[in-house]
Amino acid sequence: MTSSFTLGDKPNIWLTKNDPIPLMLSVAESLHVGDEELIMAHLASAHSIGLGPKVDPIHLYTTGRSGSGKGHCASATLRMFPEAVAIPLASFSPKAFHYAANSKDTKLDGRVIHIPEVTIVGQDEDKLGLIRILTDSSSESKRGEHWTVNDKREPLKLKVQGRFVIWMNSVTPLPDEEVKNRFLIGNPNETDSQDLQVQQRQTNKLALLGQFENEGELKFCREVNQYILSEVIDDVIIPQARHIHFPHTKNRRLYPMFLTTVKAVTKMRFSQREEVAVVGNGKTINALLATPDDVTVAIWIFNRILSVTVSQASQQALDLLKHIPDESGNAVSKNGLADLTGYSADWCYRKCKELLGANLVRSDTRDRQLYYW
Repeated sequence: MTSSFTLGDKPNIWLTKNDPIPLMLSVAESLHVGDEELIMAHLASAHSIGLGPKVDPIHLYTTGRSGSGKGHCASATLRMFPEAVAIPLASFSPKAFHYAANSKDTKLDGRVIHIPEVTIVGQDEDKLGLIRILTDSSSESKRGEHWTVNDKREPLKLKVQGRFVIWMNSVTPLPDEEVKNRFLIGNPNETDSQDLQVQQRQTNKLALLGQFENEGELKFCREVNQYILSEVIDDVIIPQARHIHFPHTKNRRLYPMFLTTVKAVTKMRFSQREEVAVVGNGKTINALLATPDDVTVAIWIFNRILSVTVSQASQQALDLLKHIPDESGNAVSKNGLADLTGYSADWCYRKCKELLGANLVRSDTRDRQLYYW
């Protein structure tokens, strides 16, 4: 099976003989260095829109240090979709969202909404309330409403309509546990080797004027994504589900996210998947049959980001966890962690705060300092 194309290829014909995923990852690599699993998670999220109304779409929340590429990763993936699908926002303002969502010129149905650098201080109920509405899995008729006021203290009501996904980026995790559980949470690659690869790309592109983007390939990728999204599929059957061992059962939203990821991957390959009619309750729906390879791709995605989603702490915090002792008698302070890791004491304190919020460490005060274990 190939993934190459020639100018003039039609997406509907090309997809019957080609797997679109290698093409999309190739285009993504020309736009963004590394983070293949995170890019694939964004692609699966976008194509979860095209599943039936009984399947909750996948919303993504990516957290990492400033300049780590989390926003660039989402923006690069968004470029692989037509402008009619993509909604890139410069900021997250509840008031602006109310005006936009209620405008006749702005329709959210079938769209991917990217909100970079979200900042939520404490329990900001205005922003958290809006996020709850945007990620509400209830049917449209049962969705709640979000109220706020404009500058004149006049009430504004938002009633969200349509099926869409939200991609959010932030340097800090979401402060609300219930809201966190509505997202698949990921991290960009923040390793030294990734930083070096990015610097090499910058040198080749900015100093040596190297060309990495292929406009013809990018245009064709948009056409392929548009065609896949336009195909109506009621649902996907996963025959392999009985044999899948999913280890994380405490968070009951997580396993359905995994299954939806399998379904989205299958949907991306719909032209090469068997379609069956399923009859039940007097209705007939059209469903695709997932293959073991579709499950394998979903496992590949989840193996990269599962620890972050389960713990709901950033990858940096999880890396710091390796330096924190298990026993109270060996507890270490932020200054001790700074000595062990080479990071600043303030940085270690912030990451320990994340770990405390995720119930991964404990702390007590000794000699006017917090110690962690």
